[in-house]
Amino acid sequence: MRYALKASTLSGAVLLAQPYAYNYDFAVIAIAIAYLARDQIDYGLLIGEQTTMITLFGASLIMVLASGIMPLGPAVVIMLLATTLRRAFN
Repeated sequence: MRYALKASTLSGAVLLAQPYAYNYDFAVIAIAIAYLARDQIDYGLLIGEQTTMITLFGASLIMVLASGIMPLGPAVVIMLLATTLRRAFN
């Protein structure tokens, strides 16, 4: 597995490991997305990845604007990890 994908997986999994994650804790997700974007730039996009990344951004924006009303955090992290693992095994 490439280093950028390992780093993205570890950075995203940190948010699933802790029992409580608040909106301000999700700034860490920027690290995972940056490593994933680096791998996408180096090796190209897979089919549907651009749509997935736009959906992730939109869900993150809704999560911040809703201020904890909509618990989308775990869904965003799981979707990010699924995208990273899909890249790793293709």
